[in-house]
Amino acid sequence: MTRIPFSGEVLIDHRQLYVESDPDRFDVGLHDAFAGQQAGLCGAVTPGFMFLTTGLRYGDVGFTVEVHEGSPLLDLSWEEIVEVSFRPLSPRTELLTWSGETVCDLGLQQIDYRVRYCASGMEEAAAADDRGDDEPPLDRYLLQFWPAPPQPARVVKQTTEVAARWHRMRQGLSEEQEEAERLACEEAEWGGRPPSEALRRIEREVRDGVLRFDPTLVHAIDVAGAECQRAVAGLVARSACTVAGIAELDWVAPALKDLEQVRPLSAPFDDDEGAWELVRTDRRVPWRTAREAVPPSQRPSSDQSVIFQPHLALAVVFAAAQEDPLRAALRAVSSGITTFGEAYRDLLDEVWAALPERDRSRPRPGASGCTTPSCSVHSRAAMIIDHGRTQATGRSGRGGCPDLGGDRA
Repeated sequence: MTRIPFSGEVLIDHRQLYVESDPDRFDVGLHDAFAGQQAGLCGAVTPGFMFLTTGLRYGDVGFTVEVHEGSPLLDLSWEEIVEVSFRPLSPRTELLTWSGETVCDLGLQQIDYRVRYCASGMEEAAAADDRGDDEPPLDRYLLQFWPAPPQPARVVKQTTEVAARWHRMRQGLSEEQEEAERLACEEAEWGGRPPSEALRRIEREVRDGVLRFDPTLVHAIDVAGAECQRAVAGLVARSACTVAGIAELDWVAPALKDLEQVRPLSAPFDDDEGAWELVRTDRRVPWRTAREAVPPSQRPSSDQSVIFQPHLALAVVFAAAQEDPLRAALRAVSSGITTFGEAYRDLLDEVWAALPERDRSRPRPGASGCTTPSCSVHSRAAMIIDHGRTQATGRSGRGGCPDLGGDRA
């Protein structure tokens, strides 16, 4: 009997997907996943984790997962085939995207499995780099599990140069070389420099937010210091509420003042339900919508979602009130991008203009601190204007390692 937990298309970013059975871990990189393994494409060295690579850098690929009771027949029509061993560390094993979103629960037992990863179309997908919504599929993948004792990883079939390069990397790089590769990919993903320890602590929250839109801004906010970070959070909350048309409402305005004066949020933002109920029921809340924000690395599509800005603006207020100043600022900017939608560059330009002069270019190691006179956020906080819904234009370019995809370590 064969069970199929997933069959369809899955969104790829940085040529990566993951199988994860440890819910508390999200920091496994290329070296940890493949260290000492003699096969590429599917890294399974780290217990309870698999690192899957694809030809396509960004876009949807065909993907099927099968769970068998015994070893399935080997289908040599696939261009690339590798096998590894895997044992889940918890009762829940998930297929995850690069950003950490769950594709599906695989429903595996905590026993030893043999895993076969099959691929076709990797060469064409790697050459295309990405796939638009209206473009035909380029590559497809099959992931098969069946109970079996642990065995070494092996390459069953290799056809394309793309796959051969992955295999050569795994077989020929020293630990030092792999670490250098990991750091190079990490720096590319984070805008040309590695993240600080403070950023690493909130990495999962940053990855799917502002990092995808402006990685350099992430570093600039990081080095601006706690006082500036608090001011940025308050500035973004006011700007988001203004663009959503709710900043002057008598139950929103006090909360924005609370943020600017670094006080606990007053009612109705002092609980989880009051503000959300008001945004649904207050007839003064305008019906303002925008098309969703699309990162520069992606192509805008004709079917972008339409978002309701007042509801999303409330999320910015709550994000800006986080206890940790850096987390508050970056969460607020990420939620603010979502609120502004396709006009998100208006918000990013405003944040950049409000940072201290020294932080408006590539940040310097060791820069820290912020004083009220040098931080122009403080003088701008009460001067936000309604940006409207100016449409943003797309920019080319893509994060991550140019040949092998980014690394999430």
